[in-house]
Amino acid sequence: MTFTAREKAFKLFRWWDTRVSEELAAPVGSVPLGSSPAQALAALAPRRRCWTVLADDGSIAGVFTADNARRRLANLSGSTSEDLEKFIVKKFYKVDLAENPTLGLVSRILDIAPFVVVVKKDTVSNVQKAVGVITSSDLLGHISKAQYKNGTQN
Repeated sequence: MTFTAREKAFKLFRWWDTRVSEELAAPVGSVPLGSSPAQALAALAPRRRCWTVLADDGSIAGVFTADNARRRLANLSGSTSEDLEKFIVKKFYKVDLAENPTLGLVSRILDIAPFVVVVKKDTVSNVQKAVGVITSSDLLGHISKAQYKNGTQN
């Protein structure tokens, strides 16, 4: 039996339609918006991941990353004595698990962004809570595992 190019491509990219799960997202911590940049940096150091910054109502106000903090401090446009709000990334991409996002969607977002925040809406407070983040490295590691060898999920 011979396969057409379209059938081969479908088998190769079967991961594309796989739904994002909580297990795929690397856990992410959070710090309150009232924290100082120094406190956020101290919390970030052991994990070396980004942290979500939470507003008073528990919603995500932004994302604190080492790279963004380094840029502000290295360019002398910021000081660790300033408000944390000046160090956070306020425009970031997120996917809500309730909407059943696919790895294909995450892949497209990662074409234009360094990370995707995975959120899940809290049914009681109706606020989106961060479950974790997915980076290009995370996605590449996932899709290159043996379970997708030769384009098929084992």
